[in-house]
This record gives sequence, C-alpha cells and structure tokens, in this order.
Amino acid sequence: MNLNNTADIAQIVLALATSVGVIAAFLATRQTLREVQRDREARYAPFLSFMPGGWQIDIEFLARGRIIPGINPAYVARILSDIPSDAKSVHLKGIHSSASW
Repeated sequence: MNLNNTADIAQIVLALATSVGVIAAFLATRQTLREVQRDREARYAPFLSFMPGGWQIDIEFLARGRIIPGINPAYVARILSDIPSDAKSVHLKGIHSSASW
C-alpha cells in the first residue's frame, strides 16, 4: 500500500462521511421544521373549554337604530352615522324590559 492508494481511500472516506453529514443535517432540519410547525399550530389553535350546563337566556332582536343606552344620543348619532336608523339590536328578554329607549 503506497501513498497514492492511501490518498484515494481517504478521498472516498471523506466523500462518504460528507454525504452522511449532509443527509443527517437534512433530516435534522426537517425534524426541526416539523417541530416548529406543530408548536405554531398549538400556540394559535383556540383551546376553549366550558363547564357543561348553564342557563338558557331568551333574546329578541329589536329595531332600535343608533341607540346605545347610557350614551349621549347626539354623540352616538355622530359616531355611528354609517349604521342605518332601523338597525337591529339584541335585547335580553326580561332584563330592562321597562326601559323606554
């Protein structure tokens, strides 16, 4: 075995080691990318849980226009000028039913 044969063998070994390193880096990059994607999905997915049960609340839709209880009507008319005068509002039945607005 002479020096030329050793250099040829070293080049083959280095080429194989480089190929293995490139493949390992590629696989590690893919795994890291998948982990980041799963983390982003978990971070932005809405996780809501509510206690079972509850009460039914009766509502009705009333055409009240640009009226907000407790707010100056002139101010509301100015800031909500793009809302039609017959806009519907959600009203809870049985709550504030005697209010005249």
